[in-house]
Amino acid sequence: MPASPRRIVLTGATSGIGRALALEYAKPGRQLFLSGRDEERLATISALCRDKGAQVSATRLDVRDQVAMKSWIAASAATAPLDLAIGCAGVSASSRRVGGRDLPETLADTERLLEVNAMGAIRFAILAAESMLPHGRGQIALISSIAAYHGLPSSPAYCASKAAVRVHARALRHLLAPSGIKVNVICPGYVDTPMSRRLRGAQPLRWTSARAARGIVRALERDKPEYAFPWPLTLGLRILNFLPDALARFFLHGFAFDVDPDQESPLSRTRN
Repeated sequence: MPASPRRIVLTGATSGIGRALALEYAKPGRQLFLSGRDEERLATISALCRDKGAQVSATRLDVRDQVAMKSWIAASAATAPLDLAIGCAGVSASSRRVGGRDLPETLADTERLLEVNAMGAIRFAILAAESMLPHGRGQIALISSIAAYHGLPSSPAYCASKAAVRVHARALRHLLAPSGIKVNVICPGYVDTPMSRRLRGAQPLRWTSARAARGIVRALERDKPEYAFPWPLTLGLRILNFLPDALARFFLHGFAFDVDPDQESPLSRTRN
């Protein structure tokens, strides 16, 4: 049985899977270094984790800020090496209908999705790896999505951002293994989170965030290279890659959805 991680850094701790993972890892003897953009929610999750016996350091952080992220990771590792780094920060958006025709996400939303979801996770992984390399040990986990397995017309840029995370993590695993660093990628399906509640469409086999967190913790303990859930949706999306184009397009109708724009999306301002 691998040693339980004692010093854990986690982005996106204020909501969704990141919040659930913070609570799952919060135990006596653990040091949690949590980050998120919402100071009020960051204070709330920090207090909840302290109530469970963990030592908690909370930092307001936007994963797009490389300088701030580097400083945060360095400060977290200042007194002892980090055992586990989990990148959970993410945003979502969907394609839109303009003049009776379908269009992809706006350019602004596309850039934000790629910068937060893809580059935010990738820069986190690189900086965490640089911190762990001198010690010859550590584990890095990145949250991707089952949307990484096949592009969905409802969210081309979101799928692209999550595919980038998945492929980068799989490559890093092989690159860093000789140095003693484990890298894992998590590909969730529908999980009941504030982000998924903005999604208008079917969400089959949806898990609670607590259930997802428990599964992720077990997968990381077992050092699974890739943990995707639930398996029926994962299998369905993988199979689409082997179907004729017309048949795949037919089945993709089952994954159609819209996402209500968040506060940063230009579409939210046009609706006000």
